[in-house]
Amino acid sequence: YNQNHFLLTQTPQEEIESILNQSNFIKNFNKIYGWPNKKSEVIKKIIKDFSFKKKKCIMIGDSKTDLNASRDNKITFLLHLTKENRSIFRNIKVKCYQ
Repeated sequence: YNQNHFLLTQTPQEEIESILNQSNFIKNFNKIYGWPNKKSEVIKKIIKDFSFKKKKCIMIGDSKTDLNASRDNKITFLLHLTKENRSIFRNIKVKCYQ
C-alpha cells in the first residue's frame, strides 16, 4: 500500500523528534507535529498540502482532542481505547480498538 503517516502529539516538538530519532522510528512518518501545533489545524494543512481526499484519511487517537480534530476536519476517527480513557468515551459512539 502507498500510505502516508503523520504523527500529531502534545509532546513538545524537540522532545518527540529526539525520542523518535533515538528509536529510529522517525523514518515511519512523513512528518511529525509536536506541541505547540494545534491538531485540528495540522490535519487541515496536511489534507491541503498533500491534496488528500478526506474520505481516505483516518485519525487514530486516544483523546477527545483527537476526536474533535478529526470531526473538525470531517475525517474518520478510530479510537485506541485504553483503561485510562474508557470513562471519557463511555457515552461517545466511535469506532475503536483496544
